Amino acid sequence: MSTFGRYGDLTGFYDEIFFYDLENYLMGMPGPPTMENCGFFAAQFIQDYHKDQQLELYGQAPYTGADNFSHMEHRSFSVSSLRPRPREFDSPGHMARYDQVCRNVMQRHAKEATPEQNVRAFLRLIRYAEHDGKDDSSVYHTLYGGGKFTDDKTHPLPKGHEITKWGHRSSAAGAYQILYGTWKEQKDKGLVNDFSPDAQDKIARYKLDEKGARTLIEEGDVEGAMTKLRHEWTSLPGATQSKMTMQQAHVLFTDFVIEEMYLKEKK
Repeated sequence: MSTFGRYGDLTGFYDEIFFYDLENYLMGMPGPPTMENCGFFAAQFIQDYHKDQQLELYGQAPYTGADNFSHMEHRSFSVSSLRPRPREFDSPGHMARYDQVCRNVMQRHAKEATPEQNVRAFLRLIRYAEHDGKDDSSVYHTLYGGGKFTDDKTHPLPKGHEITKWGHRSSAAGAYQILYGTWKEQKDKGLVNDFSPDAQDKIARYKLDEKGARTLIEEGDVEGAMTKLRHEWTSLPGATQSKMTMQQAHVLFTDFVIEEMYLKEKK
């Protein structure tokens, strides 16, 4: 067996050091931790990485099969001799790893979000799921089936004015596809007076509390919250009409949290 034993030329070992250092470097990058910023600073990091650094490995005993480097001779390697130059470091596998490192950085930053930022991000996730990937102001004026309404002084689909679409009749409307009966109940309780965007957000937040999901969301527990809310919003992962996987939900939630933390005006 060679001096390097089962670790070959140490390329894989070096890769782990490289990505570990890259992730920690990106944690301190200026600006918001978005995928775009991560990509920019990762490229800069690759160009400069360990130009003069030496990697020293120590060992005295022969290789015994243990998961350590004790079988290696005491020697010093130039880092650049252990792996391809950065310009060659663009295989599909490595590119996917770069993306994962950026995702790790975003997730680590997202853990510092306030409970309110997590709630706002989750509400955005619901809107995104309910409207097949849209989350702009227009969703607050969208009817079941895709139509639009303009008057938000009251719920646009009162009893007897439901819409039939996809073999189903519904009064769902707005960003969270709120049923007329749900809105009427909350209006009678005094929670809302109209069907404005603010009123719709209030009803959605009420539902988070009613279903026992608010605390989970504030803590960033996306999966736990989904289990409590998938019967309320059937577009969420695991629900009957979902087009979104749980993994996609996690990615989107992190994106939205980062935007709430760094890119949106604080409410």
